[in-house]
Amino acid sequence: MKNKKFQKLVKDYFDLFVKRFPEYGSFLGLHKFDGKWSDEGEKAYLENIKFFKRYLKKFTEIKTEKLSEKDKLDSKIIIHDIKLTIFSLEKLKMWESDPDITEHIGVTLFLLISRDIIPLKERIKKINKAIKTIPILFDRVKTRIKRPYKLWVEIAIESCEGFESFLDNLKSIKIEKNFRKEFLKNINIALKATEDYKKFLRNEILPKSINRYIIGKDNFRKLIKLRELDLSIKEMLETGEKALKADKEELKEIAREIDPKLTAKEVEKRIEKRHSNDFIEITKQYRRIVAKAKKFILTHNLMKIPKDEKVIIRETPSFLVHTTPFAAYFFPQKFAKEKIGIYIITPAKQKRLLEKHNYTSIFNTSVHEAYPGHHLQSTLALKNPSLVRTLSEATETIEGWAHYCEEYMRDVGFNNTSETRFVQTLDEIWRAARIIIDIKLHFGQMSFNKAVRFLMKEVGMEKDNAIAEVKRYTKNPSYQLSYLIGKYLIKKLKREIQEKMGEKYSDRFFHEVILDAGSIPIKYLREEFNLKIKK
Repeated sequence: MKNKKFQKLVKDYFDLFVKRFPEYGSFLGLHKFDGKWSDEGEKAYLENIKFFKRYLKKFTEIKTEKLSEKDKLDSKIIIHDIKLTIFSLEKLKMWESDPDITEHIGVTLFLLISRDIIPLKERIKKINKAIKTIPILFDRVKTRIKRPYKLWVEIAIESCEGFESFLDNLKSIKIEKNFRKEFLKNINIALKATEDYKKFLRNEILPKSINRYIIGKDNFRKLIKLRELDLSIKEMLETGEKALKADKEELKEIAREIDPKLTAKEVEKRIEKRHSNDFIEITKQYRRIVAKAKKFILTHNLMKIPKDEKVIIRETPSFLVHTTPFAAYFFPQKFAKEKIGIYIITPAKQKRLLEKHNYTSIFNTSVHEAYPGHHLQSTLALKNPSLVRTLSEATETIEGWAHYCEEYMRDVGFNNTSETRFVQTLDEIWRAARIIIDIKLHFGQMSFNKAVRFLMKEVGMEKDNAIAEVKRYTKNPSYQLSYLIGKYLIKKLKREIQEKMGEKYSDRFFHEVILDAGSIPIKYLREEFNLKIKK
């Protein structure tokens, strides 16, 4: 098959993909999809499975020997991604068990509001259109909840409550008088629909829900195999357990270095005391440190940063607070002229949680979420012209890169202090614990409550935050292990490339190949390097 035919197949697949999932098209900056929703009904999910199977067949039938090296690699990547999607939809069937749709609705609306690429007047019209059809969306979701999981139903009820606050806040947006009446009317309709959906969950779904929240060991094994991480589950678990033990010893050493009279816990408390009590000032600190990290990268010529990008910092919306205890990030739009990433930080209602926004942690979190972590990686990944690379979202590369950057930036001199090393080691203990919980939870070897206690004991996490963390783990099997495993695989790949290139190797080359390749699995990043080195 000639490259043009392959590219046409990719384009056909992409066009139908964003048509089926218009929120994703909107997320990428295709504005004709703004304000539209996917069909969330049972029939639509069954049709989606057929769609992905149909295109899997088309892509696997391609005679790759006739393709260019680049298209051969893209062919492997898209087959990998479609197989994972089919497995998730057809075998895991989490859509039959998870009724939490308000988080998805909320994120879509939040991004429409927050991205000022198009005028506010146009955005409000699109938001109004989306809000108006929310009752239909709830009705569709009801048709697919066949085997509800109790924990996920409870999370969905929490999300509804947060979403109601979010909708109420929309009323304060300043809009034209002649449009305001209709806008407020539709918000009230959406609020009533959300309240009705919450009652439906509480009265009809929760009583018949089953006490389950894991995919089970067989499915977990199949999932790991399909992800092609080139590590067995046993090797990953050993990596987590070894890192947990080693990092705890390292933490004690760093604590002695900071103050030999204090324990590691006392050092942690001392670092956490360096924080503002005013969340507005904390937000300003995040902005200053993000700018400082960007300037450091440019001054030291570490990596390229395009001119058409920026990061904006927002408070975590209410419907995400119960599953986002600290911070998160939303990627920029591929098809927008300016690549705007949104970095959300969660306000702390308690002093103990406020301490997690201490000065040293803000440095580390901002490297992870912004420069050169998620924001820079996603910005450059989305500049890759390949539509295959646009659709690829390999977690081990996305989270592994951000975690790798924390250590790398410190090593090249960005805020390289004992306190930074201490906080980063604490965070790596957390990432090691995630591997252990992720595997043992879905293998049925660790209960939800035991996982919460494990985070509290091994990581020192507050109970509310630990509960929020484990809730995420139940709904995203194999995601949490991707942080430390991803970092491990990137560092392993780096050693391989250093050995292969010898004196010609540079960190700048290594980083730019990763950043330009798209968010593809590390297995295929290795092939990307082989193509680049051959040149």
